[in-house]
Amino acid sequence: MSDPLSGKVLTEHVRALADEIGPRPAGSQAVERARTYVRGALRGLGITEIEEQPFRAYNSVFYSLAGPVGTVALSNLLGILGPVGDLMGGALAAAGAYAGWRALRLLRHPLSSWAPTGPDANIIARIMPSGRLERLAVLLGHLDTHKCRHSQSPQRKHSLSTLLGANLGLLMLNSALQLSTALLPRRWMHTLRILSTVGVLGAIGMLVDDEREGFIDGANDNASAAAVLLGLGADLQQRPLKHTEVWLAFTGAEEVGCIGVQVMLDRYGERLRDATFIDLEMVGAGDIVYVTRHGLTPLAAYYPHPEALALAEKAARKHPELAIRPHDMPSIVEEVSPLVHRGFKAVLIAGAGDDGWLVNWHQYADNFSNIEPESLERAARFARAMLDELDRQ
Repeated sequence: MSDPLSGKVLTEHVRALADEIGPRPAGSQAVERARTYVRGALRGLGITEIEEQPFRAYNSVFYSLAGPVGTVALSNLLGILGPVGDLMGGALAAAGAYAGWRALRLLRHPLSSWAPTGPDANIIARIMPSGRLERLAVLLGHLDTHKCRHSQSPQRKHSLSTLLGANLGLLMLNSALQLSTALLPRRWMHTLRILSTVGVLGAIGMLVDDEREGFIDGANDNASAAAVLLGLGADLQQRPLKHTEVWLAFTGAEEVGCIGVQVMLDRYGERLRDATFIDLEMVGAGDIVYVTRHGLTPLAAYYPHPEALALAEKAARKHPELAIRPHDMPSIVEEVSPLVHRGFKAVLIAGAGDDGWLVNWHQYADNFSNIEPESLERAARFARAMLDELDRQ
């Protein structure tokens, strides 16, 4: 019997999702084909408890980001009503800036409700322990893919944090200037407000420019994680845990705002309150790490839950042969964000390139030819080691 956690076996799942199906935008027929593949693979493993959670999702993070920025820009039009309009505009701009902060952390906000949507879903497979049930673990891997982004190219990505931080600061500044104009109607104040509004309009232009390219194959992001979850499902069927129920959550619409995982939490939040979440993101290339700091900008940084982080640290110490290390990765935002924001225990396993960044992040180079079987296998064995450690607690 072949080892389900071997790089060779895991790579075949990546091939099926990224090479045979290809780009899988949220809410598309392609991502439905990916779910069909996952359901078939799970049934082939003998896993019978499989649930599909349907929802609707837009297909690009543009909608989540453009809503807040557009709201701040339009709020300035209220200035024609005089000081009262400035106060109203300032309040509306503050709401837009707050929504922008949430968008950068892939959290929900109402200013994306204008976006066109398509059908999407989560697939949740449950594997019971062989003995008395005492705890619960959830493994996460999303099925959708992102667009190729100029802002995240190898040439520009190192300035992305500064750019996003500056744009978020600009939204906040515009709100403050509108409120200040109502209270301190000075000419220089109006000039600063106009300049900040021009900057906000420039941010909209950058968002539009970043939408020009197509969707990527997503071999590393995130067919790699789906492959690891399928491998772990097979391994858990052969070697079940003694006291830990495991959920394999193949989530939808992660790239556009972590919609799928939030739908899962809405329904099962109370049941999952004490669960340990292990998120896998882009583990098909590079050095496998557990992430100790996340966030596209310091203004929107977040951290893993201390208990989940301690579990990763303990598993890494006990398995030095896997050479797993901690890593600050301020270039990443994913499903750990809504989890820790809502108080759940979560930690991320990811692949870091030589420069410390995710490998081929949101680029056309994220295809099957650039997958590294060794990385897949190390990630799978480390996730299994974490499950074993949790089961022994």
